[in-house]
Amino acid sequence: MLPDFPVVKKAQADNYNAYLERSIRGGDPFLKQIRHKKIHEGDRSVIEHGDGYVVDDPFQEFEATLEVKIQDVIEKGVEVFYEAAAALIEEMQEKQAKLIFQRIDESTQRTGNVVDGKGQDLAASFLEALERVQVEFDSDGNPELQVVVHPNMRDKMLKLMSDSTLRIQYEQLLSKKREEWRDRENNRKLVD
Repeated sequence: MLPDFPVVKKAQADNYNAYLERSIRGGDPFLKQIRHKKIHEGDRSVIEHGDGYVVDDPFQEFEATLEVKIQDVIEKGVEVFYEAAAALIEEMQEKQAKLIFQRIDESTQRTGNVVDGKGQDLAASFLEALERVQVEFDSDGNPELQVVVHPNMRDKMLKLMSDSTLRIQYEQLLSKKREEWRDRENNRKLVD
């Protein structure tokens, strides 16, 4: 009988799981911008919005299958698991992003914060959407704004943002949003 090395196996498994976790979040430009927090107990999160609306959201379990052949492990060692991880990482990123966009859609539908751009000019839809969101600014007055578009829309949006007329409207709207932000900041009640 061959010897078992449980300490070595656990250390290798821990390293591999940490690698997967880092790669899933850090390898996707969208997911890596989202703050995350490990929750060590419970089976749900409950969030109460400022308007009193409560979201009781059970945790979602994501899983993906990774298959490797024993012969590959014999020939390449544990490296075979890292080579095979790319498909698993991509699947997990896709599942997480899909859930996030589903939650965003549910939230925007509930609040009426949806812009239906069908039949509308893309520039008009973009400005209308920007008008509806609350924009935060950093201490230098620069907007902390993230625009997420479908990959098929990327080139259209880049071309659109180079249009000087839209750029002027965009800057005017940002100035208005900056003033709204300043008003919010000036009206905040600070704790004694």
